[in-house]
Amino acid sequence: LSYNIIYKDSVTVVAFYFTNLHPENEIKNIKCTLQLPENISSKVITQNDIFYNIDNKSFSLDSLAPKSTSIALIETRINKFSFNMNVNGKISYFNIDNFSKNLRYTFNLEISSFLRPLSLNTNAFGQLWSKQNTSENISVKNIPAIIDSKEKIAKHFHNFLNFYPVEISRTTNETILSSKLLFKKELIVLLHCGLVHCNLNIKIRSKDKFLVQLVGRNIQRWSESNS
Repeated sequence: LSYNIIYKDSVTVVAFYFTNLHPENEIKNIKCTLQLPENISSKVITQNDIFYNIDNKSFSLDSLAPKSTSIALIETRINKFSFNMNVNGKISYFNIDNFSKNLRYTFNLEISSFLRPLSLNTNAFGQLWSKQNTSENISVKNIPAIIDSKEKIAKHFHNFLNFYPVEISRTTNETILSSKLLFKKELIVLLHCGLVHCNLNIKIRSKDKFLVQLVGRNIQRWSESNS
C-alpha cells in the first residue's frame, strides 16, 4: 500500500494504491478500513467499479491480479481544528493458500492539506495583514538547502504548503505569502518570511489562534523532514 495526497479546489483527496507484488498469485477478499480522528470526515470515491464501498470509512476489493495495482480515492474534509490529524487503518486479505493476512498503516494529514493558495497583490496583502488579530513568530534554524533563498521559499511553500507567493522582495531577503482555508473561506493565513544568515524567521498571522499554531507546527515539521 502507498498513498498520495491530491489537492483539488474544494476538497482534499487521498489516493490509495494497492499493489500485489507477487509474480504469479492473486490475492483475494481485500478490505481496507480507515480510522480517522473526529475532526476529519471522509467519503470513498472510485474511478472504476472494482472497489465496493462498504461505508465512508471502509471499502473492499474482490481480488488483485499478480503484479497489478488498483487505486481507491478518498475525499477528506476537516470539520474543526485539532493537533491530532493522524489517519490509521487496517488492510486484510487472503493469499493463495487461503490464509488471512493483516497490514496496518498510518500517516499524518497536516493543516496544509486543507489550505489552498490565495492570490493577492501586495496592497491587498498589506490591508489584510492589519486585520489579522493573531500572530506567532517561528524560527527555522539551520534551514535546509531547498529553502536557502527567498526564491526557493516562494517555490516550495507554494508547491508543498499551499501558499501563494505574493511578493519576493528585490532589495531584501524577504518573501510574503498567503493562503486560505477550505472549509472556512473567511479564514486566511498570511506569512512574512525573512532570511537571516542560516535562519528563516517567519511571522504567521490569521484571525484564528489555533490555525496559526497548526501552520507553525506544519512549517517546522516540513522543514525538519527536509533537513
